[in-house]
Parts: sequence; C-alpha cells; structure tokens
Amino acid sequence: MFPVLSIAGLTIPVEPLFWVLAFSLGSEIGGRALGRLGANLVPSQQERWQGLYSQATMVALVAGLLVARISYAGMNFSVYRDSPTLIFSIRPGTFAATPGLIAAAAVLGFWLMRHSVGLWHVTDATAVGVAAAMAILKVGHFLTGAAYGQPTDMPWGIVVWGMVRHPVQLYEASSWFAIGLFLWWYLRRLQSGETFWRLIVGGSLSILVLAAFRATSPTVMGGVRVPQLVALGLLLIGLYVLSFYARSPQPRAEHDSPPDEEGSRSSGFDAASHQM
Repeated sequence: MFPVLSIAGLTIPVEPLFWVLAFSLGSEIGGRALGRLGANLVPSQQERWQGLYSQATMVALVAGLLVARISYAGMNFSVYRDSPTLIFSIRPGTFAATPGLIAAAAVLGFWLMRHSVGLWHVTDATAVGVAAAMAILKVGHFLTGAAYGQPTDMPWGIVVWGMVRHPVQLYEASSWFAIGLFLWWYLRRLQSGETFWRLIVGGSLSILVLAAFRATSPTVMGGVRVPQLVALGLLLIGLYVLSFYARSPQPRAEHDSPPDEEGSRSSGFDAASHQM
C-alpha cells in the first residue's frame, strides 16, 4: 500500500491528496455538465453556467469545511471548552462529514439558484460530478488500503494487510466511472432531474452488489450489511421516482426554458406527480 507518495523529495499523504483530486475533478466535470445543460437551452449560457458552477463549488467547499469543523467541536464540546484554542488545530478526523456535506450541498444549490440556474439543472450536473469524484476516491482507497476487500483465491487478488483480498476498491472505482460515463452521455437526452435519480439508482445498485466484497462493512441483525440495507432503500425510492419519468418521456428541451426569460419549468416528475 502507498499511504504516502515521495515526489521530488516531498512526502505527500495519499488520502488528502485524493480528496483534493476528487473535489477538483468533480467540480470540473460538474461545471462542464452544467455548461452542457445551459447550451441545451441557450448557447450563450454554456460559459456563464460553467463559470458559476466553479464559483459555487469553492464557496460550498469553504462553507462545508467550516460547518464540519464547528459541528465536530460541538459534538466534543467538553474537550474544546477546556481548551478552546484546539478548534484552530486542523487535523484529519476532526471534521463532522455529514453536517459539512449537507451545508456544502445547500450552499451550492442556493448560490446557483440565486443566479437563475434551476434546481434540477444543479442536481443533474452535480450528479455527474459526484460520480467522477467517487471514482477518484476509490482509487485513493486502493492505494492506501482503506475499505479493503474480503479474502479471495481469485488470480486477480491483491495482498492487503497480510492476506490476498478482492481489490474491491477497483471494482467500485470502475463502477462509479461507468455510472459517470453513462450520466454524461445521456445528460442532454434525459428530463430535468432524471440524471440525479439515475445516479441514486446506479450508485445504490453498485453498493448493493459490491459491498458484499468488502471486509470493513458494518453489520446489523445477524450479519446484514448496513451499506447494503441503506442502498436497497435508496434503490427502491429511485426506481419509484424514475417510474414517473417513464410515464412522461419528454425530451429535456421540450419542457425546459431559458431561466433568463421564463425561469425553469417543471420536470417530467413534477408533471407526472400532478397527474396522481
């Protein structure tokens, strides 16, 4: 395993390096995806929306890190009450991921909607970026030995922590790469919001299948893997929502309009939900 990389005499920790790479690639791909959606409505929107996405992701990153740090300090209030200056000591593991991600997502959506970008356009573009970022993160896990696989006697097994194991991180990286490629290819052919829900379905299916090869998945109720349980619930929700899109198969360009003129119209899901 490679927890650190030595480049030109510098020692670089792999985990934070791949977090930076994942964020950078996800932001770039998400911006390009939003630019494609803007061009699908009005050609002049492409560069504007792509630039707005880059700005929004940087603001969201700062907000997410601040909320994650403050949340972690709040969860460990007794420690920081006795030594308040510790809050300025930034170390790996001192960020609360869930509040940070929620804050970052909220800021990203608010920033772009404030600049007349429709919510579903934001979620669709971000879905493509998330798939790309996840593929990079899984490669990072492979290099560091995190989230390692079950023992195996398959010829492609790799030695991790003294045992030959499934390279489950590479399985997952390949899966997320395929999902991202699919979402990018069909981005402009799907209805507003449909790309996001296809990410939910594809990602959930990937986790549902590949979590069985991981040795680090937490279990409940006599061996049921928690990630698979969560993925199954999300998969069913995603399939249910996509069924409404299937009932109203309108191309994106037919029911979307330039936000500068009329604002974003309802997605096929919205239209279908009114019929219920």
